[in-house]
Amino acid sequence: MIWLNCYESDKQRLERLNVRALRCVPPWTTHGDYGLTLSNRLQQVMAILVFTAVNCMLPEYISELFVVRNNVKCSRGTTKLVVPRENATNFDLKSTFFMGAEVWNSFPDGL
Repeated sequence: MIWLNCYESDKQRLERLNVRALRCVPPWTTHGDYGLTLSNRLQQVMAILVFTAVNCMLPEYISELFVVRNNVKCSRGTTKLVVPRENATNFDLKSTFFMGAEVWNSFPDGL
């Protein structure tokens, strides 16, 4: 989760290091994660965190960060999360709250 907020050059270095490390690991021990890039794997971890928070499987102080949007006029996107943008700084936009909501909202409704 920490590596989601690093610079792009650092992400590329980590990706190269991850590829080099995966060359040393036998393919039968990777449990299917061999084809995922590091950034995709981090987004997967973020999506799992948001799923468990939305379904109240985490402590309440974490689940309160992710608010499901109540939109009675539109039937599309009933499970989308609220992403407040007021007074958001660049630091806020890289937080787990904002990035988790954006990752969750990028999924189709039927998933």
